Amino acid sequence: MVNESILVTSSSIKFSLIECIKNAASRINPKISIIAGDSDKSVPSRYLVDNFWHMPILDKLSIKDIISECENKNIKTILPSRDEELVYWAKIKEELEFKNIFTIISPLRAIEICFDKLKFSFFCQKLNMPCIQTSIDINNLNTDLYVVKERYGSGSKKIILKATKKIAIKESLNFIEPIFQPYIEGSEISVDIWLTNKSKVYGLVLRKRNKVVNGESQITSTFRNLKLEKFFIKFIESFGLTGPVVLQAILDDNDIHIIEVNARFGGASSASISMGLDMLYWSLFERYHPYKNLPKFKRNKKNITQIRITKDILVDDLNL
Repeated sequence: MVNESILVTSSSIKFSLIECIKNAASRINPKISIIAGDSDKSVPSRYLVDNFWHMPILDKLSIKDIISECENKNIKTILPSRDEELVYWAKIKEELEFKNIFTIISPLRAIEICFDKLKFSFFCQKLNMPCIQTSIDINNLNTDLYVVKERYGSGSKKIILKATKKIAIKESLNFIEPIFQPYIEGSEISVDIWLTNKSKVYGLVLRKRNKVVNGESQITSTFRNLKLEKFFIKFIESFGLTGPVVLQAILDDNDIHIIEVNARFGGASSASISMGLDMLYWSLFERYHPYKNLPKFKRNKKNITQIRITKDILVDDLNL
């Protein structure tokens, strides 16, 4: 493993997660370099890594081009980080493996279920799991207040909350493929989970979403609840997912309301990594040491609160 590289498809990936990725890679081999890839050449994450690949948008990027560029940059591992590209990478995962390029991503079928919120809702209903009711027809819902989202991708990217039926219908005209859900009051939580390549949960950490900004937890606190942990393990193992996953749910006084599952690490997953959920290292360990036993999950006993703040960094003038 000489001068081997890991490609992180970066977009707006945060500083703390870049540091977690670099730390995980260095524990596999200090010579591994991290390359950020993005269609935006001014994306901030490019300044935090060893190299940068200014990629075309995925619609214009053929698998032949990917293989050629990976061979030129000695990229042997790809870590996608954006919901919008997960289906793309899952579709070409096996073809890349023929060229000894490995993608840390769940199987295509599982990703397609999670990416499509309507399909996700139907899947949960078949499992008799408490997912929030979802419909493309607002008249199918019996509620006073509504949530409007795009059908595909992360629900937090574009969302209307606590809308009356009239406003929900009006706002939905600004969406590409809107879906409607009842608005539910309660405490928002995230569940960071890592599953083995056999789709078995290896570890998970529950987090309260104390303050949410632009769909991501600016303040998040870890906590324990054995009953919830047992429930989420049973639920998530039904999908056939692998690797890092983040689940969103709402807890009220009596019930769990599952919102969505994103088949990737989350924006605030660094909090769970600091609690011992070594999801990025385990993903790389499983990829580079497939015949060795995984290091055990040792959850820290003391819970933490993570506050995400803007951090300034100084770099040499790159004349971009």
